Amino acid sequence: MAEPLACSVHGFEKVNLKGHETVFIVGAGTIGLTALVAAKAWGAHSIILARHPHQQAAARALGADEVLTDDDAGTARLKELRHAQAIDLPSKRREVRAIR
Repeated sequence: MAEPLACSVHGFEKVNLKGHETVFIVGAGTIGLTALVAAKAWGAHSIILARHPHQQAAARALGADEVLTDDDAGTARLKELRHAQAIDLPSKRREVRAIR
C-alpha cells in the first residue's frame, strides 16, 4: 500500500494541489482509493468514478465527497460537472494534470 499511496502523494505535490480544489479520480482500485485518501489529507474536495459496488462502498467509507457510477447516471453527472467547470484536477491512474 505504501507505493500506490506514495505515487498519489507525489502526483498531487507535482501539481501543487490546493485544499480548496476539486479532484476527479478515475477508478477506485488501489491507486484510485489511495489518491482519494491523499486528496482528503490535502483537504481537497474529491469526486471518484467507481465501477463496482464494493469499490463504491470503499470510496464512500474513505470519505469521497461524491461517487460516480460507471453507467448512464454517472456519465450524465460527469457532463454536468464538466459543464459547470467544477473539476480543478482530473486524476488518472498514472497521471495527474491541471485542466485549466
